[in-house]
Amino acid sequence: MPDAEPTPASLPPLPRAVIWAAALLFGVGLGLLMFAISLLFRPPPPPKEDIALRAKAVLERHNAFPLSESLQKILADSKTFADPSQDHPLVGKPAPDFTLTAADGSKVSLASLLANGPLVLVFYYGYYCDHCVAQLYALNQDLAYFNELGATVAAASADAPEETRAKFAEYKDKGGAFAFPVLSDPENKTAERYQCFFPFKPGRPELQLHGTFLIDQKGVIRWAYTGLSPYTNHRSLLGTLDQLRRENASR
Repeated sequence: MPDAEPTPASLPPLPRAVIWAAALLFGVGLGLLMFAISLLFRPPPPPKEDIALRAKAVLERHNAFPLSESLQKILADSKTFADPSQDHPLVGKPAPDFTLTAADGSKVSLASLLANGPLVLVFYYGYYCDHCVAQLYALNQDLAYFNELGATVAAASADAPEETRAKFAEYKDKGGAFAFPVLSDPENKTAERYQCFFPFKPGRPELQLHGTFLIDQKGVIRWAYTGLSPYTNHRSLLGTLDQLRRENASR
């Protein structure tokens, strides 16, 4: 019987650690490859929202363009555009007192805002809200008319002061750093007292409203609006302020 052909020597088995290491390297490599492919085919991130641009678009949709006539002409026409006050529970009553922090870090009280005349006080949702910011833009555009009547304008939301300062810096070149006090109302506590904010209670969902209040220099609320849309009829507000001025002059 012929001799059997020799067989090559059997290879020694690979150590288990080497097998695990090779599998791990293969998995990592495959993962990196898939990640690189996903980067190649990932859609570009959406453009950053421009709240200033959106706010100005809201004003255009509502034809809330800056007033351009003389104050005398606006006041002469104000009765045509006048809106009566809502039947708000606080009308005719002393305005709820407050001391809030402004965007610049200073403390602002109701008394300090009324020191030189009546106050137009606005409650808005926050700087994230385009139609809220649109109202602030509109107030800022027409601020000289309110000041000419001796009135102060202020706005408040639950935004923290540093958050408002950051928005002011971001939109400074687009008119979004407003020339009136913008106040921080933590947890909308002051808005709640002005009945613009109703916190959650069992059986009742949270409700937040826009609010605009005209407060005379004695601290009495003389005109009020609350609702799901901000108030931008400045011809009516200026007419009401002028009426208050005439009442004070006749006393």
